[in-house]
Amino acid sequence: MNRIALRFQELQKEGRKAFIPYIVGGDPDLPSLPRVLDTLVQSGADLIEIGVPFSDPLADGPVIQAASVRARQNGCTLAKLLSTIQPVAARLPVPLTLMVYYNQLYQRGVARFLAEANAAGVAGLIIPDLPPEAATELQNLAAASGIALNFLVAPTSSKERIRLAATASTGFLYTVSVKGVTGARSSLPQELPAFIQRVKELSPRPVAVGFGINTPEQARMIANLADGVIVGSALVQAIAADPELKKNGFSRPHPARSHLRVRKKEIPFGFNTPHSTASTHAAARSARPRAGPHEPESPQPKRAPLSHCQSATKSRRYSAPSYIRSHSPAE
Repeated sequence: MNRIALRFQELQKEGRKAFIPYIVGGDPDLPSLPRVLDTLVQSGADLIEIGVPFSDPLADGPVIQAASVRARQNGCTLAKLLSTIQPVAARLPVPLTLMVYYNQLYQRGVARFLAEANAAGVAGLIIPDLPPEAATELQNLAAASGIALNFLVAPTSSKERIRLAATASTGFLYTVSVKGVTGARSSLPQELPAFIQRVKELSPRPVAVGFGINTPEQARMIANLADGVIVGSALVQAIAADPELKKNGFSRPHPARSHLRVRKKEIPFGFNTPHSTASTHAAARSARPRAGPHEPESPQPKRAPLSHCQSATKSRRYSAPSYIRSHSPAE
């Protein structure tokens, strides 16, 4: 059993839900990443999702796109990110999963990427633009490396596609809460509870819900229905928004401390664990350290075949990217 599946199994036995914070690797800079990861663990993370900066992120909204630009401008590349993660992952008590686009795997070579990710201590992958039908090579290599694959479904997914993605997933099933890209929202769709329930009925894997989760009330509602809650844009925005964060680093309290606060008695999140030292979500301690020196950006990667990326990159209409549709890989 891979580390992500094992973590969910442990939480289920304890009757708790997973809190999964998302950050952009290298934002604001790579030297800060170890401190960011330590802070997330201290704030109660059960798994941590790290986004790999990319020039054409079809699933990401403005906040995460801007963070990717900052990270790339500060010299973050896939190789540097894995190199930074490696010494940290070995001592962290929670598994790390990368959110990465297939172009990045294709450009580096799938086998090479998985070997490097495994050596760096990466426990799982989320690949928004890779549907299960096109993932056979990756599935075989990932299984041999012990790396979990976590496919995505969305409100537009049919029952057949939900079953397919759930069966192909070896960690958890990433359930997209909205029809669109990432980004904190003031409200979530009224039909979301019914959708989560439908996914739970069809999936043999744990169900974690992400996209749009912004408030403690939203997190509580989702945690009552799903096995895990993913908070991304709200956290990334909290790191970037306050100028004091850059000045003070991670050593002092700041206004973001109260962001997404959840009292322990209100919801059985998995942050009452031995590694936890605070009863807040990850953003409660996030702070922005000084930016690192500017380094030249790496050359643009070569593109994966359209069969992997689907046709979302042909159209700049992000209202319904390919991974939230119920079409075949070649639309």
